[in-house]
Amino acid sequence: MATTAGTLPSETSISKRIIVIAFVLLSIFLVSGLFLAFNYWLAVTIFFVSLLLLIRFSLNEYEGRGLWLLMVTCLFVAILVGSSALLFLSNDSRIPQLAQSNPLANSLFGSNIRLIFTSIFIGLMAPLVLVVVPFIILVAIATVGILKWHKKDERGSFSEAFRYLTHSVLGLSHFSVTVDNGEIKGKEKEKARLENYGGPGWMIVYPGQVVVLHRWGKITRVVGLGSTMLKREEQIKAIVPLTAKGDVNKVDSVLTRDRISLNFDIAHAVQVELATETKMRIQQAVADAQAYLDGVKTVMSLPHGDVKSAEQNLKSAEQRLKELESDKIVGDEYNQCYESIAKLVATKAPKVWDALKVPVANNLRDVIMSEYFENLFNISEGDEDLLAKVNRRKIAEIEKLVFEKARQARIEDGVVLRVVDIQQVRFPESIETKLNEEVATLIQERIEETEARIKVKNAQSEQKRAEFEAKAAIIEARAKAQARILQGQGEGEARAALFREVLRELKREEALKDDDTLRVVIRQLIGTMISAKDLENFVRWTTAPIQRNLGTDSEETNGVKKN
Repeated sequence: MATTAGTLPSETSISKRIIVIAFVLLSIFLVSGLFLAFNYWLAVTIFFVSLLLLIRFSLNEYEGRGLWLLMVTCLFVAILVGSSALLFLSNDSRIPQLAQSNPLANSLFGSNIRLIFTSIFIGLMAPLVLVVVPFIILVAIATVGILKWHKKDERGSFSEAFRYLTHSVLGLSHFSVTVDNGEIKGKEKEKARLENYGGPGWMIVYPGQVVVLHRWGKITRVVGLGSTMLKREEQIKAIVPLTAKGDVNKVDSVLTRDRISLNFDIAHAVQVELATETKMRIQQAVADAQAYLDGVKTVMSLPHGDVKSAEQNLKSAEQRLKELESDKIVGDEYNQCYESIAKLVATKAPKVWDALKVPVANNLRDVIMSEYFENLFNISEGDEDLLAKVNRRKIAEIEKLVFEKARQARIEDGVVLRVVDIQQVRFPESIETKLNEEVATLIQERIEETEARIKVKNAQSEQKRAEFEAKAAIIEARAKAQARILQGQGEGEARAALFREVLRELKREEALKDDDTLRVVIRQLIGTMISAKDLENFVRWTTAPIQRNLGTDSEETNGVKKN
């Protein structure tokens, strides 16, 4: 559950508070008036003390509480001194004699009216001397300390620091800054005031971070999403991000096992341990401590000290879990962490990403030192898919090993490692040149191999297409000749007619344009022969068209020679 400590109160709460203050103030007047009938000094004391208490506990620092306290104190001193002066002057017998003998005294004390005005004047001057002047002197002394102890820019001066401290004590004016995406945003003058002097001032925190505040180095509180009024001299110690933060770390001169130097660009992302993870971790610690204690008790030969130590570990884990129940949760609706974790991060790892920068780099060096150069970039052989090969590559194994070793480095500081990724390996110039040559050779071999395979497939496709077209033409011609045979011709004439029709149709369709197609046709026709006589008749009837296509070549098929 996110907290918004110090946020602006709603209109409803302000109205209720005004009603309560008005009721208490009326009660003070009634009680003071009641005592006034019996004792003047007791009534005045009760009135002003009650009024001071009301202002102190009903108003916040940023609501001008200091100014109200100063004004009421001045009024109390004025009434107290003025009343005392009137009482003293009225009862002193020397005053009338002094008024008769001294013209100045006569103008001040010559009558009762003049005596009253003189008492009022004395009462008005008393707060200036007894309250205002000491207040200014104290603020001036404090300003000297402010300028000495606080950082200040070149524009800082005594008057500026004096004005800041006066406004701060009286609760008059306040700066306003915004914390968003890990940065403090606002006017330069107001940001400088926050950095140099601290609160009071308004701070608005946006989602995704919590802000750890401190006063003089001591952590005061942790605030999350919402508007917060910084207390006097309260400053920002750290802005703790609740989301994962990542960046790239350049690790140079990493030696392999065979002493080859490599440069790595390795990225990692870290995040503050979230509330759910903290609770699960401590609960697991309790369970492990309980299991260890149970295991120790079952071994009778162990000394009593081991059992006592296990019991102490269990007690410590249970105490930490109990403290977690009262630990406040800060954050927003999506990411939250315990206040103790935020304070731990602000103290030990204020720059969250840098907290694991060194452990990741050191573990990378250790792992690379155990591997030969030629084994770093091998991909597994086999028929499995590419994803399986990539997952078993050496770089992936190194990333996993570095992640497992580095994630334990700052867990007690509240920072959790999320990702480790080797983005780039930069080789020495000599090795890089050789690798580029080998890669270029492999790519060219693959290109030539692919082109040769494409040519073979194209040739096979052309041959199959020619045979298919020839067979299709023969089938079509045979169908046309068969139609004539069905008209009643004899068997011998019909077969001769069949051959003639086949050749005629092929010639008409211009299918006999090349020698390869002609040879295919002849083989198909010979396959349909029944006797040598039929072939002889066929050859005699079709000698002319065949010779035009075959020239003077001769071929012998089934014992028959064609010229």
